[in-house]
Amino acid sequence: MRPSKKAIRLAEIFTDFFVLFLAVVSAYCLYRYFIDKFLPGGIVAYCQLGLFSGLVGTMTFYFIGLYRHQASMMNLLETRKIIKTTLLLFLLLILYTFFSRAQYSRITLCLALILALPSLLFGRFIFFKFNQYLYLRGVNVRRVLIYGAGSTGRLLFQSILNTPKLGYEPLGFFDPAGDKEQIQELCPQDPDSILLLANSEQCVQAIEEHKVQDIFLSSQMNGEELFTLLAFCVIVRSPFILFPICSHYLPSRLS
Repeated sequence: MRPSKKAIRLAEIFTDFFVLFLAVVSAYCLYRYFIDKFLPGGIVAYCQLGLFSGLVGTMTFYFIGLYRHQASMMNLLETRKIIKTTLLLFLLLILYTFFSRAQYSRITLCLALILALPSLLFGRFIFFKFNQYLYLRGVNVRRVLIYGAGSTGRLLFQSILNTPKLGYEPLGFFDPAGDKEQIQELCPQDPDSILLLANSEQCVQAIEEHKVQDIFLSSQMNGEELFTLLAFCVIVRSPFILFPICSHYLPSRLS
């Protein structure tokens, strides 16, 4: 049974919630074992604080986009977001303790931060590697169509093909002036597997048939073709992603 993206996302949310909750409770246990056996509020107060931190933390992660698909080879952007958000979360928890009736230990909160940050990063690293494992086997990949079969488009196709860990599967090109022989050279093992679409009608049909999820725009496009495809992609919710050559014509993403 192949895990769906939704199931993986729910597992990530549950893991983050559990890690934040467990960090607070573990910090309480460490404080009692090594520093002082008496803490105001007891285990119940720190379980409540752990539930609060888990709920606020996962909601914050969700709203800043940490549960959305991001193509990456090293996951550095997500790592920076986790570090910043976790530090902000525990700053909010410290502020919360000043207004709460329960007398929480500041040392315990610092211990919770020390435990939570590496645990969150390690958990995300495991999910990141698991997603890459699935991508290498063609599971949960995003199907891509490239507009423009020139040198830029072919280079983009080859780059995506050589880095399957990004989670993209290039299907072919939409270019009325595309050279079929040059395109077939990109995949000598199965040259006929690469699509070469000559008009908007073929492109729309290919999007429906192959369930294309992203269109990479790697060359200039006339207005009529652009708005025909854009209108259709709005209906099927298939976003346009522009390669740098066209970034000065349109915003970086149209959806």
